[in-house]
Amino acid sequence: MKRRWWLTAAAITPLVASALAGIGPAAQASGAAAAHASSTSTGPGLGGGRTGLAAGDPFCKNLGKTYQASAAAQAFCFGAQNVTKVQPGVVGAAQGGTPGNVDAASFSEDVSPAGVRGYGQSETSIAAAGRFVVEAWNDSTTFFSRCGSKGFKEEGTGIGFSVNGGSTFADLGGLPNPNCNANFYAGDPSVTAYKVGGRTFFYISSLYLPTNFFGQTHVAFDPCQVVGSGSTARLHCGRPVVAASSTQCFRFRGFSFCSFLDKDFMAIDPARGRLYTTYTEFPVVGNGGDPERLSVCDIGNRSGGAGPAGGTPAHPVCKLPAEAARTRERIPRSASGLAACTSATSTTGPPTSSSSSA
Repeated sequence: MKRRWWLTAAAITPLVASALAGIGPAAQASGAAAAHASSTSTGPGLGGGRTGLAAGDPFCKNLGKTYQASAAAQAFCFGAQNVTKVQPGVVGAAQGGTPGNVDAASFSEDVSPAGVRGYGQSETSIAAAGRFVVEAWNDSTTFFSRCGSKGFKEEGTGIGFSVNGGSTFADLGGLPNPNCNANFYAGDPSVTAYKVGGRTFFYISSLYLPTNFFGQTHVAFDPCQVVGSGSTARLHCGRPVVAASSTQCFRFRGFSFCSFLDKDFMAIDPARGRLYTTYTEFPVVGNGGDPERLSVCDIGNRSGGAGPAGGTPAHPVCKLPAEAARTRERIPRSASGLAACTSATSTTGPPTSSSSSA
């Protein structure tokens, strides 16, 4: 399998107009040059703060020159940019015999507490369990919202919830994160669904980066449970659970810079009660060995009780890559979709589905 930084080539164009819109072939062809040009951005960064480039992050200095990464990484490094014209959103026509497309994100929600409007979403991921559907995306409102904003607008990952099979969605704002003073969700989401013990859970992962740009970068996820039933059901999300962290750091002039984690993707093995997360780790120095990493989380037994590591569906317990390697954790066939890093559908246990796009 090719290194994943080649798999993410379709997402290398920098975020334009405070927007995380899709990119066309022409933009893709000149992605590296555009990424370099974006380094002159004076717009705000994620969480309404500085950009990674302004903070001197070495990963950002080489992004678009030596390597390419996701749209979320572009947002972290280069922040928002202005344009003079915004193209109205268009919901494409459905093919014959299929239901029409609907928006999971609400245009009315993309306004910061100060009244500044952000435009666009990207890197969507969606999962379903019966009539319940969750979608997540990179959310441009983060550029203009500070930590503590109502509805977690400062987070770079937005979420939507449907109780009717995706016919309509409620835009729930940002992925809940009470720890935004230390780390914020920076987009690049993955969503997967899990039904166990008569309950329905959605796990929503994202890049989880330090707000001061120094120290370890992470991949974290929120365990979210569907509460209630039918049309009145709601999605209740817990606190961030760290699934992976930088394994390489160095200090320079009193500051610590670490390897950058990118392109997380999750899949569940319901037979064993395991939540697997793959991601790419960009090293600070050297080639860092194989950049493809894997972490595993215990999400309980098949009845919904505690698993071998003490994890439950609502409170997973995760092994970081080194620990997973020591225990020789093996990926079962039911989670083999991780190898492609593009989509996965469980082949055992209750019916669930998930997909994501770069």
